[in-house]
Amino acid sequence: MIAEQYFDDEDFQSALKFYNGYFGAMNEKQKDLALYKSAWCYISMQQIDKAEVELLKVVQSNRASGFQKDSLRDLAFIAVRHRDELGI
Repeated sequence: MIAEQYFDDEDFQSALKFYNGYFGAMNEKQKDLALYKSAWCYISMQQIDKAEVELLKVVQSNRASGFQKDSLRDLAFIAVRHRDELGI
């Protein structure tokens, strides 16, 4: 997947373009992977609110992709690292 190469190269803006651009053509597991990796693109670009939205989409999906547990863990990471007590 082209998006993965951009992600590995830390070109997060380009990675997001490809994750989003091909989302409709992906199978269920690929969709959760794209959402999960998109969240990490946003985290890397310090766009935490957008990352939370993407991770919540994975958690709330009914797909058996295996990314739900990781997404919950990463939401906790965001809460601890980027929110104060009032924001949690």
